[in-house]
Amino acid sequence: MNYKRMISTLLLALLLLAGCGKDEIPIEDYVRSNPGTAGMTAIMKSDTGYYYSSTEYGDLNLHYYDVASGQNIYLCSKPECRHDGDAFCTATSEKYSVNSVCFYGGSLYLSVMETTESEYIYKLLRVSEDGSELTEVVTYLTVNKASIRALIGGEEMIIHRGVAVIPYTLISLEGATIAGEISGFTGTCIYNLGTGELTQLPELEYNSKSNGRERFTGHGDYIYFNTKQDRKNTLSRYCITDGSIEELELLRTYTGMYEVMDEDTIYYYYSGERLFEHKISTKENITHEEVFVYLEKHWNPFLNAEVEAEENYTCTDMITDGTYLYAGHGVSFHGTSKGNLGSIVYSEGTEEKIKSYVHVYDRELNEVVKVEVNAEPYLGYEDYFSVAILDGMVYLQTRPAVFSCTLEEFLKGGQPPFELLYEHEDVEY
Repeated sequence: MNYKRMISTLLLALLLLAGCGKDEIPIEDYVRSNPGTAGMTAIMKSDTGYYYSSTEYGDLNLHYYDVASGQNIYLCSKPECRHDGDAFCTATSEKYSVNSVCFYGGSLYLSVMETTESEYIYKLLRVSEDGSELTEVVTYLTVNKASIRALIGGEEMIIHRGVAVIPYTLISLEGATIAGEISGFTGTCIYNLGTGELTQLPELEYNSKSNGRERFTGHGDYIYFNTKQDRKNTLSRYCITDGSIEELELLRTYTGMYEVMDEDTIYYYYSGERLFEHKISTKENITHEEVFVYLEKHWNPFLNAEVEAEENYTCTDMITDGTYLYAGHGVSFHGTSKGNLGSIVYSEGTEEKIKSYVHVYDRELNEVVKVEVNAEPYLGYEDYFSVAILDGMVYLQTRPAVFSCTLEEFLKGGQPPFELLYEHEDVEY
């Protein structure tokens, strides 16, 4: 049986059913899974399979993995299409360079750049979940190429309650000529998918000391984001109902790493390897010195023996699902990590590799379990990876493939029983 033809026929049938009614933009909360960086894309899960993109054919290269059949196909339902980068193809058009992809309300949304002889044109695209239609939703920015070098990559787009938040970074050609230094500016466009209203937040300086707005997330009626200017980090939130921006009063040495646990609680990383809790209603900042502590083995030359002692570990990243706080030690949830923290060499000449872990804490910040995470046991070699947690599943993303296990299995600790979910096709890295 030709499974690819069968899936394409099924996708066309879904399109006909969807065309029976008027399209409406659903109001869904943003759920952070994993942004697309370094050859990896977000975990974009539907009821029947997974979507992902790779970096071939001018960066637009959309695929669909069907769980029931195990087939991995281009997200294009045109039977006669060669998926070779032609503009006719909804999956591989060379017309666009892709910055970010996310799955929202049954469609894929892409922030892209189109290049002409004189301009960089930034657009928001929508691709139907059956791969039959690619639509240019809005042009949100147009830049003259004479003085600006466009920069694709960096912060990911998010969509929360019908509002798309699209960051961009532009590098000045003059600033780029200075040895060892680049300069330019960053901006944020906010587009309401329902009303078509486009808003642009004030542009900010971009250089080695200033990244602008970053680490966007949505919760309730707010879009939260960190702003880094002159090496100082501040946490703010944008209200999607009235357009106001509020800066939250965190401690001065806040590092830019934060997670929103609920409507009143934010956890953030404070320099000195400590976790703080910020209460929005009272503006109180509470320290939790017992978090980010673990037992480490050391060789004591005076005792000529191995001893255990409490150590503070450096939290490399953290994320929450509203129930647990997950803190990475050599593990990333928002980018990629190789998980290689070096090794310990003991006095007798033996060597022990330092492992990477995810420490899991409950709402009272009691450590529930420590989970060893690395790509090597599943790929057979060390490579970059990222971890995503979504809908009761945990995903280990690597460049060639995605592995998964249930959250229940993950919370048992030790080395999780990740199994191959699907392999990436046509991914360049």
